[in-house]
Amino acid sequence: MIRISTLFIALVVGSFSVIQAQAPVIDGVYNAGEGWMLAGQGDANAGWAGATAKKLYAAFDGNYAYFGAEVKADDWMQYIFVVNTKDGGGSTDAWGRTISYNHANKPDYLFRGDIGKSNYSEWHAWNGTQWTGTGTAVNGAGTEAKSTFDANRDGFIEIRVPRSIIGFPGLADIQFVITGNNGGEQSGHGNFDSAPTDNVSTSWNAPGNATSISIYASPAILPATLAAFAGEQRNGTVQLSWKTLSETNLAAFDIEQSTDGRTWARTGSLKSKEARNGSSYDFAINRFTQSFAIFRLKLIGKGGEVSYSNQVTIKSKANANIELIGNPARGAVKVGIHQSKAETITGELLNMQGGRISTVHHNHGGGSSVMSLSVSGLAAGNYLMRVTTGDGAQTMKVIVQ
Repeated sequence: MIRISTLFIALVVGSFSVIQAQAPVIDGVYNAGEGWMLAGQGDANAGWAGATAKKLYAAFDGNYAYFGAEVKADDWMQYIFVVNTKDGGGSTDAWGRTISYNHANKPDYLFRGDIGKSNYSEWHAWNGTQWTGTGTAVNGAGTEAKSTFDANRDGFIEIRVPRSIIGFPGLADIQFVITGNNGGEQSGHGNFDSAPTDNVSTSWNAPGNATSISIYASPAILPATLAAFAGEQRNGTVQLSWKTLSETNLAAFDIEQSTDGRTWARTGSLKSKEARNGSSYDFAINRFTQSFAIFRLKLIGKGGEVSYSNQVTIKSKANANIELIGNPARGAVKVGIHQSKAETITGELLNMQGGRISTVHHNHGGGSSVMSLSVSGLAAGNYLMRVTTGDGAQTMKVIVQ
């Protein structure tokens, strides 16, 4: 298969851990500032039953892949994100829709959901002989789906998928399909419309209901492969360093700074060394007087492509200290760890009665780092975050939105 070169953030750092970069919020609303890449488009014409697949988007960070689509469709219809990341794959539909997958390399994963009302989603994976998988809108593996539509049935669909499901390498091939809610050879539903545009159904019954599709979209090529991003504070100077494994059409790095992980300001820039096999970079911020700051890299391609690294947090004094970052929490509870010694630190999310919900073990390398614990799919409300180090345990109240 031909893989698409895309930005890959490896969680490999020296003394500092990293937390998830800016990524789409799964709220059913398209936001150009959330890092979406336009991967493919439909032909702007309505397909079968008035369905129109307009645009297909993709994005990803260190933990998740994101897929989105602009569509016009009725609420009884369903959608499928067709994903190929490796050799092999299945040619039949996992849910009995009259769709044949005849791509040069068959899809390995299918993510299906309802277009209207329920925000139900389900994924199936090809195991070499058959489709296997699981479902529900937010399941144990962390998939999530959301869509919103106006009165004219124009809307946006987006899903989030753990990269552990599809494999950690960058996204490869994708296609978005609008279909119906009925399976079976005689009157099952086929491809109503797709992005990229492909064959569509011509009738409700056999043989015109059956469709064969074969056209993938490829995400935009991003400019670099980033292997590490770390930082530390020494005598009032913040020293940031990072390495690339490859650089393709990369113009520059902007260094951005924040105090809350939401609002960012540019604090400097470095030109790319345009090293095809990668290179190392250093950037110093003198007279650092803040008690706490978060840094990230903005990677800028020669064609205007933009993506972001994960984040590094710096505290001016490395005394033992534990603090919540961004409370209320959305998506993940983030805890800043500031202590000189290296150790494995345990974080536990508890309900208000003290019952344990989830646990994370964080490898703190000494200095400052951020421990992150996902709360996706958790009901909004009050919880407790207990952090245990070699010096004891500290419990903090956290609000999940």
